[in-house]
Amino acid sequence: MVQDVRSERGARSYLGRYIDAVFPTLGIGRNLHDDDYLENTLADAIALTGDGMPEEHRSGETFGSLMTDVRLKIGAKSAEQLWYAALAGMPNTMDEIGYLTVDGTNAEEATADYFGACVFALFDAAALLPGSSADKASSAVLGAATARGVLGSDAATVGAVIELATQKKGKITIPSGFHDGAQVQTYYFSAPFGKKLAVKVQDATGSPLLPDFAVRGAQDEVGAMVHTHAKTFSGDHRTVGETNILLSLPGTGVYAIDLVSTIGTLGDYTLTLDI
Repeated sequence: MVQDVRSERGARSYLGRYIDAVFPTLGIGRNLHDDDYLENTLADAIALTGDGMPEEHRSGETFGSLMTDVRLKIGAKSAEQLWYAALAGMPNTMDEIGYLTVDGTNAEEATADYFGACVFALFDAAALLPGSSADKASSAVLGAATARGVLGSDAATVGAVIELATQKKGKITIPSGFHDGAQVQTYYFSAPFGKKLAVKVQDATGSPLLPDFAVRGAQDEVGAMVHTHAKTFSGDHRTVGETNILLSLPGTGVYAIDLVSTIGTLGDYTLTLDI
């Protein structure tokens, strides 16, 4: 399944670049790429207009890539149901999310806020799905939003906190990836004081990604955790993990985990958090 996903994505990107090379003046190949990342795509969209406002079709490709990622993880039928269920919760106008005016001075922030609001509408819709479908869809949305920079990036203006204690058996697995422009991806999670955390990051089959991570307090608190074991890497460095991280923030603390691609390569991965 993972290999099929990678083949579909690769074929779409390759075809788009081929069309651009053969017909450079048409601009039609852009829609067949799948390398969108909020910060870079937004910069491209603003460059197209020259007035500080993003060209809406180019800008919207960030969310198109995000939903493509979701579809590849949960299937076309489930993704379509999720999308139409979420539409009612998505803002119709910018004033619904607090922007009476959008111009060249606030367009980047407004766009990031808008996409963030749409992601949370997807979360709300996913929560209404039956049984394990809700968890699978929520994880897919979280991973896709992070992969595309709508969450967990420098350009993101909203954040999501995973409540690990409410997850089944205190565990969540998130499918995601590093795409064009991504340097560091940050996930946030909460967990009760004294819990022991296990983290595992594994690249997808065939991916060239060599991942690494660091766990910290969300506010960089001193003494947020105690590391009792060293991180371990697989022989090819495509899997990294750590166990028995003693979480030490009082009450139910909020933590952050920063993921990096150690050699800057792009590719898919899964992140597993377990308490």
